[in-house]
Amino acid sequence: MANQTFRPRLSLPSFVFVITFLAPLFGAETPRTIPPEGVAPFDPRPLMEKVEEQIQTDKYRFAVVGDVKHASTFPPLVKFMDEELKPDFVFSTGDMVRGGGGKDGAGNWAKFAKDSGAAMRERPWWPVLGNHELAGSPAHISRHEDDPDEDDPPPELDGLGNFERFYGLEREYYTVNFRNSVFLVLPYPMPKGESKKWLKEELKKASAAGKHIFILNHCPFYTVGGKSKREIPNKETDITELFREYHVRAVLSGHDHIYYRTVRNGVPYVIAAGGGATLYQGLRLSEALCDDVYYCAIPLAKKPKDAKGQGADKTTPARATKDQGTNKAPPAKGKYIFHNGAAGWPDRVTEKQDQFVVIVDVDGPKVTMACVTAKGEKLDEMVWAR
Repeated sequence: MANQTFRPRLSLPSFVFVITFLAPLFGAETPRTIPPEGVAPFDPRPLMEKVEEQIQTDKYRFAVVGDVKHASTFPPLVKFMDEELKPDFVFSTGDMVRGGGGKDGAGNWAKFAKDSGAAMRERPWWPVLGNHELAGSPAHISRHEDDPDEDDPPPELDGLGNFERFYGLEREYYTVNFRNSVFLVLPYPMPKGESKKWLKEELKKASAAGKHIFILNHCPFYTVGGKSKREIPNKETDITELFREYHVRAVLSGHDHIYYRTVRNGVPYVIAAGGGATLYQGLRLSEALCDDVYYCAIPLAKKPKDAKGQGADKTTPARATKDQGTNKAPPAKGKYIFHNGAAGWPDRVTEKQDQFVVIVDVDGPKVTMACVTAKGEKLDEMVWAR
């Protein structure tokens, strides 16, 4: 049974959330859009119970997708995922809205509900908190209600509160148990304090039970994309040491708008940020390992200033050197590069970016993970077993 560490609730702010955010989408004559007592607008648990009833073996599929920010191409991607890939349940990697708090927060969540609500009513969508879910929240809003002297902010301005009410959560980090797997959804940006203690306890329990352990979070631990070393250091931390110690099956993240698959200290790390936001440049390709797989925008080189002191030309693709993990320099034309060091394929450069989703198939001890574009093309595949 899917066992989450939070309980369903529908407080007065939640009721206001439902009326304010969702009623305009359906019209006043459809009171069924107001959920039953204790059920939030898009709570994945009731649907997960149906999945548990339907699947009686350790063979199932889940999808991972994120960083949408209201891309107009996302609804067609969801349609393709539902009709062609047919996952049993879905995890986001965060940043599904442009800004979840502040004066625009209600409208952004309403738009997300309009674009993806039908799919979230058909199968469970488990959410990850990203920085854009928090964006727009006034600075005075506390992330946790642990200060008795703090004034309660207007509930519709609190990005974290809106996130929790939209999905029916009591907190942003939680555990999902399903069949022979355990899914641990981490807080943003990283576990610390109580959430770090929770993570250690859950990893210990899942490992002792011999479960597949999957980590879902927003901010990656390793990247070759556009995020800085300060944010993503690309080195082992106390958190990644836990993943190694407890033999985590895979860590799936978002935030840096690329596809990236790397194995560090025996643990696969995947960035699945292809939901529709513009792909970032691979500004840290020099940090890739020889077997890494990535799909990103080609870095743009700045030409030296000429004798007249004119500015740099920002339209020239940078030439990839050998230590950047590519097997050849990208051609002068093209904007996006796909590199598969593990398979040894020639690099491919395209003019337009493709959206993608990561599909994970669990079949007993065997796990198969694939990156699939919205056109149905399989960019990458990795298979491993206990």
